[in-house]
Amino acid sequence: MEMNLSKYQEARFQAFTDEVIKIEGGYVNDPDDPGGETNYGITKRLANQYGYTKPMTDMTKNEAKEIYRLAFWNDSLASNIMNDAAFNIYLLSIHSGHKQAILILQRAVGVKDDGVAGVDTLNAISKANQALLIEALSYWTLDFYVIISPKTRYKYLQGWRNRLQASRSIQWKERINEYERLL
Repeated sequence: MEMNLSKYQEARFQAFTDEVIKIEGGYVNDPDDPGGETNYGITKRLANQYGYTKPMTDMTKNEAKEIYRLAFWNDSLASNIMNDAAFNIYLLSIHSGHKQAILILQRAVGVKDDGVAGVDTLNAISKANQALLIEALSYWTLDFYVIISPKTRYKYLQGWRNRLQASRSIQWKERINEYERLL
């Protein structure tokens, strides 16, 4: 059983991260982006933190995936939630950091927003209707994006909204099963 759970978790990571990379695209060095130079959504600063020293233009998809694994997946709340809302939490952690993602999740499930995923938060997640949780997360995430948009002169807001909308229609069970068959 442990082997199957491990394989399933790896399939989830691969499916979620490939979607993140699809959303983020390849190399970008946009002067309006506070993250600066990025490749596959990985900032140069984050890449350096995890030992990447080559030019950002040379980063491979697999190198980016390993940074995502180390920085955002391993031991994360998203990796431990066994429903489709995990993708939204994972993506939000990438865009805003783990604590902000937990705060937004707590608002979505209606518990005290303290940035700590304690018993009340975990119980609320387990009791939540998956589809409604994803809707609430999308709402609160868009709210967060609106709040941070003045920093980029609202340049990315429409794209962020479109991505949130598109992510709501992904059939994660089927997608994860496809990845699981490949492992």
